[in-house]
Amino acid sequence: MLQNEFNYSGIPSINDFHSETWKELYTEMNQYQNKFLEKENEFRSKKYIWTSDALNNWSRVWEYPYIYYQLNKLMLEHNTGTKILDVGSGVTFFTTFLAEKGFDITATDIDPIAEKDLTKAIEVIKPQNGKANFKLCSEDSLPFGDDEFDFVTSLSVIEHVNNLNKNISEIYRVLKPGGFFILTFDIDLGGEHELQPEKYNYFKNLLLNNFDLFLNYKINHPSLYITNKNSIKPDPYYRKNINAKIKRIKNFIKKILGISYFHPGHLTFECVVLKKTNV
Repeated sequence: MLQNEFNYSGIPSINDFHSETWKELYTEMNQYQNKFLEKENEFRSKKYIWTSDALNNWSRVWEYPYIYYQLNKLMLEHNTGTKILDVGSGVTFFTTFLAEKGFDITATDIDPIAEKDLTKAIEVIKPQNGKANFKLCSEDSLPFGDDEFDFVTSLSVIEHVNNLNKNISEIYRVLKPGGFFILTFDIDLGGEHELQPEKYNYFKNLLLNNFDLFLNYKINHPSLYITNKNSIKPDPYYRKNINAKIKRIKNFIKKILGISYFHPGHLTFECVVLKKTNV
């Protein structure tokens, strides 16, 4: 297999942003997201708390292009179907974007606000080349039949659920034999958030006990890992502007005074392509 910045599992390097493939995919997706957001006032609820600009997030600026690249490549090279389940979709451009590219995508989330807003967004955007729909789920089960999807995707969601074992089992169940599970997940580097070493090892063992690793790992030096501090789209807390500096000063004062506050932590993320063995 020809090795480029996308043809591997693992933690991406900050140098991967120099990839011409990434630049092309990011530009395409950013242009689509801008058009999606032009109609935002027709579907976006004030109760939806997450950012509208989903693509330009410290990790998702790589994660969305990575998953889109894998879907296209795997579909063409392995003659799969086009049926995707996106677990933990939220309300972003990605659902209708993939439908516009000819995929049949079902978005699912536990948030009833996401159900309302994304269902409306699909009605407003009206993708022409594929299908898109939303299905509300619970945290412990997916409301679909066995062996129903060619792909399951998940962007920085699975690591946050309470019952990892049950969630991974459910994903295995709804994925067709020979189907692909493409996921990304945040990794804690500072000891204050999810996927600290013990939970990371448990999570990775669950994945590899249920699925076969399809794309081998590429090893990057830790100093080159994309993090929420050094990404081309860093967390607001780590940006080099006056608002970020003020926020850091306030948090420092709160720490001295013993006041509870949310610390953004130090994170990287991993991208993995897995396959459900034919059984």
